[in-house]
Amino acid sequence: MSLRDRMTDLADSVPVNPLPAGFAQRVRRRHRTRRVCAAGAVVLALLIGGYALSPALPPAPATGKPARQDPGLPAQVQPPSRWTADHREDPIGPAVALAVAGEAVPGYPRWGIDPSQTVNSLLVSLTGHAYRLLPGEVFLVSPDGRAVTFADGLLHDLATGARIGTVDPPVAYSENGRFLVFTQLSGMAYVRPLDTPDAAGQWRVATASDGRSPYLFAASPDGLRLAAGYGDGGVAVFQRDDASEEYYGSLDGRLGWRRTHDRTLLAGSAAWTPSGRVAVWRWAQSGSCDNDPRRRGWSGRPAPCPVSLGLLDAATGEQVSGPAYPLLDGGDWEVVGWRGDSAYATVSRGPDGARHVDLVRLDPGAAGPVTLVTTPPGTYRLLVATDYLDRIRPAGAPESGFNGRMAWGWAARALVLCGIPLLLVALPVWLLRWRRRRRAAAR
Repeated sequence: MSLRDRMTDLADSVPVNPLPAGFAQRVRRRHRTRRVCAAGAVVLALLIGGYALSPALPPAPATGKPARQDPGLPAQVQPPSRWTADHREDPIGPAVALAVAGEAVPGYPRWGIDPSQTVNSLLVSLTGHAYRLLPGEVFLVSPDGRAVTFADGLLHDLATGARIGTVDPPVAYSENGRFLVFTQLSGMAYVRPLDTPDAAGQWRVATASDGRSPYLFAASPDGLRLAAGYGDGGVAVFQRDDASEEYYGSLDGRLGWRRTHDRTLLAGSAAWTPSGRVAVWRWAQSGSCDNDPRRRGWSGRPAPCPVSLGLLDAATGEQVSGPAYPLLDGGDWEVVGWRGDSAYATVSRGPDGARHVDLVRLDPGAAGPVTLVTTPPGTYRLLVATDYLDRIRPAGAPESGFNGRMAWGWAARALVLCGIPLLLVALPVWLLRWRRRRRAAAR
């Protein structure tokens, strides 16, 4: 008998041990479990590696809800976090202050909270210290802080986070919030009541003068007069003509007076004083400084001159005597409200590249302005809910919510940073193993 036959008989004589029931299923299950665990470990390693390798990774957002406080303006608007949530996705209700930053104005660096936008608006809640982001440039905020208006006329309800319609480009609210001023490309300015059905009592007037359009408007508290400021320093007051016929629901207005005083500018959207006069900015220096609003943002422009508040008679436009207000330095001044004879104004301060906007109070007879609200560098416009001008609350740590889109962006960045090198290593290994299996199967 040959050796081959002996080995065959020996193999046949060995008893067969049957496999346990379900053995194949358990093997496949363990194999799948190992594959899932390995895949999970790879994904975890990618996330951890991307997190570690990402430059300038922002801090995590603050946790917890802000403490309930009385409504009021914060003494300081804190710098925003990259994690700041979008107000449209996580509304915080009415806002008491909005800080606008972006590359639209030279000398004001952009915040890094939304790289896809050249301009961002940061909202501060009416109570507490909740912060939210609105991509784009907010142009107006209502006195109660409930509604904001973008420069393109889009209205946004902060209580719900929803859009509530569009209007022609708005330019100003009256200080009491009862009237809205908006303009059209034709040069017409409209004064629209907000507390009457179908805007009854709306009136319009052509405000262009010698081919120049105003850059600033201020509606009187009763809505019957409209002050307009021109770049050459001219100030005009228009008034509603109740004897005119309605044209598409609007009465006509007429020019009351127009005056150009040397080195004066209309004070702001709240230029009408409680006594019924028109406030203007006045300055004494000339030659070495430049307050012309038509050259705002120009490179190489001389520094603005310090200004103080003066008064014009509402009936004639002539300068009249009034309280002595302190000098105000900086630039881009705008009176936004009054409490008695005290004026509240926003002013741009700081060197180029670190400019910011403050809210100050100007008291008659005071040695200088009182700073009430400060903003972080990069802010070039500060909008406040004027119903709360005299309510200042201490600053606190911001509650920024959670920006889900930002989180997904960092996760994708981590996958890209670590996934591509691993893929470049894993792909050749997989191809080599695939070729070996093909060769083994062909034998």
